Amino acid sequence: MLHWIKWAAAPVAALSFVLGAAALSLRAADAPAGGSITGVVNDANGKAVAGATVQVLPPREHKPQLSVNPVDGNGHKSLADGEKKHKDKKNGEVKPVATATTDAEGKFTLTNIPAGKYVIMAHAKEVGHARSDVTVEDGKTASVTLTLEVKGEGKKNK
Repeated sequence: MLHWIKWAAAPVAALSFVLGAAALSLRAADAPAGGSITGVVNDANGKAVAGATVQVLPPREHKPQLSVNPVDGNGHKSLADGEKKHKDKKNGEVKPVATATTDAEGKFTLTNIPAGKYVIMAHAKEVGHARSDVTVEDGKTASVTLTLEVKGEGKKNK
């Protein structure tokens, strides 16, 4: 009888191990890729700005180099390999990757942002605007403080 228990226990243990490994694999696949950005938006006096619009945009594209089109030999503008256009085909505006509105304390959180380099912008009517560069890493949270300034007085935020 003891021999029968040893014989049955080995396949049960192996099956448990396989199912456990599969469950962990599925859990890892379900984890959202990308990271988050949290921050606060202040006015020029350091007071929190409620209701400001915050947008994450792809970094500004450099103007493409003039290159020769190999098909017809004429000079045509073309994007370098790997460069992507992030503009809306209808009106030419850059599409935000994510958008949020600040709470009563001027705070915001943007989640599930694909890893990469971005420009984050904030704007509030009659208060001003701000812009800063931000790098998002998978599984991490980037922190940003944006200080709104009246157009024409702007300095770059960090």
